[in-house]
Amino acid sequence: MRVYHPANEHTDVLTAKKGFVSLLAAKLHYDKENEQSSTKWSYKTEEFGNEGHHNATYSVIRTPTGIEFKKTRQSTPIPNAKGSHMKTLHFDHDLGTIHRVLVEEDFSSPKISPDFDPYHNMRKFKAVNDFSSIDYPAMNATNHGELKFLTRQTVKEVQFRPVDKVVNASLHATTYDKAAHSDKTIKELKEIIKESVDCIRDEPEQGSRKVLTCFHELVEATGSLSDEELDNIAKGYFIILKPVSKKAKESIEIMIDAFAVLSNNHVQGLLTNMIIRNPKPQESFIMRLVSHVSGYDDSPDESIINGMVDLCFHQEKFPQYLYTGDLYNRVLLALGSVVHKLARGGQIERATDIIDKVHSLIGLHDPWTYKTKRSIQTDIEKEQYDHTHVVLLETLGNARMDTSYDIIFSHINSTNSPWIKRAGVHALRKYQHQMAADAMLQSALYDEDENVRYEALLMYQAHPKSRVVTPLNKRY
Repeated sequence: MRVYHPANEHTDVLTAKKGFVSLLAAKLHYDKENEQSSTKWSYKTEEFGNEGHHNATYSVIRTPTGIEFKKTRQSTPIPNAKGSHMKTLHFDHDLGTIHRVLVEEDFSSPKISPDFDPYHNMRKFKAVNDFSSIDYPAMNATNHGELKFLTRQTVKEVQFRPVDKVVNASLHATTYDKAAHSDKTIKELKEIIKESVDCIRDEPEQGSRKVLTCFHELVEATGSLSDEELDNIAKGYFIILKPVSKKAKESIEIMIDAFAVLSNNHVQGLLTNMIIRNPKPQESFIMRLVSHVSGYDDSPDESIINGMVDLCFHQEKFPQYLYTGDLYNRVLLALGSVVHKLARGGQIERATDIIDKVHSLIGLHDPWTYKTKRSIQTDIEKEQYDHTHVVLLETLGNARMDTSYDIIFSHINSTNSPWIKRAGVHALRKYQHQMAADAMLQSALYDEDENVRYEALLMYQAHPKSRVVTPLNKRY
């Protein structure tokens, strides 16, 4: 079932339309064969309403004012769940329309699915905890709703269907403007933001329950502001407020967390311009933002992606003091996870373009070149070389692109540094095909370094294509 509406329909009007259509959705059949004698009848239907595909039974009776249709849903759209749904529609002859709608439903979530495998993707060894003894909590919900026709008025201006730009949408309400429905003024919201930041900052460093409550209030208040007000808040905390004191720095970090949680494109654009591309960027602030980007379910806004790419591959655009600590490595590792999300979302070309830049930095492992270079390196240079290649391999592992597999596999070569080989084995953990499992097993059985064998064994045991083997079950 679809709802037709003008392309520029206000979200509140569209949501109201969807609600009415959802409540009134029903297949009302009249018993024409026994029109005079029938006082009640029933029928079964197959429907595609807001609950999805389902079968329903209707029982119909005549009333003094009209006809009462009672719909009972025979199934629930949630697999292995229990629930009932009953909708009663009162049709009034004098009004010529539905006079009253009653909805009564209840739902009980499934405690466990019959095909649920708690050992999926786990090592093929007996678990310490017995999953069969775990009691899953029951979740129940009930709903009682009523829609009643109150009055009828004469329409002075008849609305005609638009000739063009008519679109359709599903019954699901997907948009809601928090800022338009906030019951607080802008001044009150800003005061809540200030108090919430002070609350979080003043709590003990080890944390407390109050921090969670204050942070939820902060995110709720921030999300209720318009884009223009968000711009002002961001400018106040990220540009005007200088991180010269511990109090100011903590306040900025708290607001970075709040803005990052909102995670819409406008907010992510603000974070890019005021944190990553700040005239005087701070290493700790960028790393805090990047930690949130890694946790996003989908790829971030293009502005953040471009900012991260510039940080990694166009260092001339940023002050050199940013590259004296761990910022470069952390951004590079996070960029690998972003590449995976881009590829998963269908942006293969964009993902490939970024990961090819990483390929150019690490390349295939050449044993002869590695041996030659290693022979003239100092201990510090060897450590730097290993550290750089470990980060690059882990970045490829986070991205898990098919084009990276051969490069990762080449660095597990027995002539390489043990540290790099361990990173290579770990980078294969997300490649869930047989070749990756075989490479892990090969290293677990035959690598000359015991630490590499131990790491490879752990990764192999966790691989979905592995078999139960114990070539090395302890580290010496």
